Amino acid sequence: MLFNDVSDDLTIANEEKLWRLILPRHTSIDENTGELRPWTGNFQDVDDPLSVDISSLTTLEETFQRGSGEKVIAEFTAGIAREVGCKVIKDPKPENESHALVYGHHKKGGPTGSEAKKISKKSKVISHPPCQGNKLFFLL
Repeated sequence: MLFNDVSDDLTIANEEKLWRLILPRHTSIDENTGELRPWTGNFQDVDDPLSVDISSLTTLEETFQRGSGEKVIAEFTAGIAREVGCKVIKDPKPENESHALVYGHHKKGGPTGSEAKKISKKSKVISHPPCQGNKLFFLL
């Protein structure tokens, strides 16, 4: 499905935190704030809408257990996605009831480069184990 084929799910509040698993090496330290920030490319999926977890329907621990290898979470709100022109819809899976999709204006359904950049700038990185200063434990 593409952007025009779906309706924004307004039962997902603007304040709802959305979590996306990303690789720790796909982050950098923001020169202005000194905080870790996810790269723009983390919010672009060339073939599909953006896959996320709805935070109120899961836990950090459950989200970190999905996938394999080293990972961190890029966190942004449904309101940020909508602010940049995207739609958010629930897409529960048997193995993940918290699953949702973020639809953007890319021809394949995900956020465009411009939409992804705006989401990235307003996102934060959550690490597990927690950060030590500005560095992730497993990046030291």
